[in-house]
This record gives sequence, C-alpha cells and structure tokens, in this order.
Amino acid sequence: MELAVLYKLLWMCEDDPKLPAWITHTTIPFSHLQTLYMASKSAQIGFCNGLRVELEGTNVGLSVIVPGPVQSKLRDKSEITRPGAVKIDISAGLSTGPAFISPEDAAERIMEGVALGRPYIATHPGDKPLVRAMQDLVLQAFD
Repeated sequence: MELAVLYKLLWMCEDDPKLPAWITHTTIPFSHLQTLYMASKSAQIGFCNGLRVELEGTNVGLSVIVPGPVQSKLRDKSEITRPGAVKIDISAGLSTGPAFISPEDAAERIMEGVALGRPYIATHPGDKPLVRAMQDLVLQAFD
C-alpha cells in the first residue's frame, strides 16, 4: 500500500468517526523460502505491528493475513515466468490438493477474523504446529 493512500485513509477516518476502516495486509511469518524473500516478509510484519500501535485510539484497525495455499492460477503463472520454481504438479491448470482451500473459504476466514478484530488471521489453522515450532525455537533463547 502506498503510504500517501494510507495517510489519506487515516485522515478521512479521523475526520468522520462514523467511517470505520480496516486494513488487511497479507504476508507470511515463517517459511523455508529464499533469504531475501523472507527478509522482506519480516519487514512487512514489523511495519504492520508498528502501524497497529500507531492506529490505537483511531477507528482504523489492521490485521495481518497469514495465508496458506489457496486454489488459484498463481502457481501456473509462476511456472511460466520461473520454470522449475514450482515444486507441485500444476498440470491440471489449477493448484489443488488437500492443503489448498477455495478462495471463498479463505475470504470467509479472513472476514471472520476482521469482524473479531484479530491482529493476525490464519487461513489454514492446520499450520499452527509449524508456527508453534518456529516460535519455540525463539523462546528457547530465554531458557
């Protein structure tokens, strides 16, 4: 999101307290992907955490969407632009599999999280053990 757009949104909402707003930002807090990719994702999470603090006392909320795989043609396009980068079978034309959910299911989970005011919204609750394992590695530093 361009910062000028964000500041205009905040100004509009402060000017009219009946106009609530909610920002959703999609990123991932963990992965085994390339270093630079993950560094950019970590920076986005830090930005969102800081912005959430700055938004306290306004009528603007913020949630970070933590997505899992969603059925789409995104991976098909990745295979075209980066041959060999996709490590799953995309021959059917639509990324599918037991971990893939429909865009409608993802949207429903996201809207539910926004309605509840959650700072983080996961589309795939089954990823919780992986997130916990990553956090446990950090928490071990405090032992």
